[in-house]
Amino acid sequence: MKILLCSALIILGCRLPAAADHMPGGPARPADNNMHSIMVLSNSRLVSNVIVLYNNLASGSRTKGSLRAAEETLLKKSIPLSIRYGNDRTNYNCFMALASCYADQKKYTQAKWYFIQSNISARKAGYTRGEVLSLVQLARLKRLIGDHQLALDDYREAERIAVRINLKSELPGIRKSIASFGPGAKPAAEKPAEGS
Repeated sequence: MKILLCSALIILGCRLPAAADHMPGGPARPADNNMHSIMVLSNSRLVSNVIVLYNNLASGSRTKGSLRAAEETLLKKSIPLSIRYGNDRTNYNCFMALASCYADQKKYTQAKWYFIQSNISARKAGYTRGEVLSLVQLARLKRLIGDHQLALDDYREAERIAVRINLKSELPGIRKSIASFGPGAKPAAEKPAEGS
């Protein structure tokens, strides 16, 4: 995996066009715009693959208990690449990974911030499953630090989205978490309508 990562970085460093190349009024492009488009497309795929490789490397470090190494890989490699060359979906993945890493280290303030960033990125990307997953993780963290009402609000929002998109795999766990708050905390879908 490290050889593949090094090869990808060498190619990336040699081939990735500057950000100004994509801006209106940027440097003049060669007459063959189709070739330029192909290069940009292949570079964006390459960047996404490099980001995935870094995230996998961080995940491996995290699994082995090297939380600091995982954090460094995400902060110094994955996230800068994703923010500069990636998209909202790659940002979501990087932020979720870093938030989980911080939660494992009991750095709850940082974890909360990155779970929120992952939720924002999922919304921007239109990745509704990611919205649900980030809300569930955020709710777990809020409950852990004692923000019970905020945690319940996040679980309910996750449930509403999961019901809307028919995300059956996540609904039982979300509803179980909501029910664990006690009898007054029924899942949103089971509450009587206002004014009834």
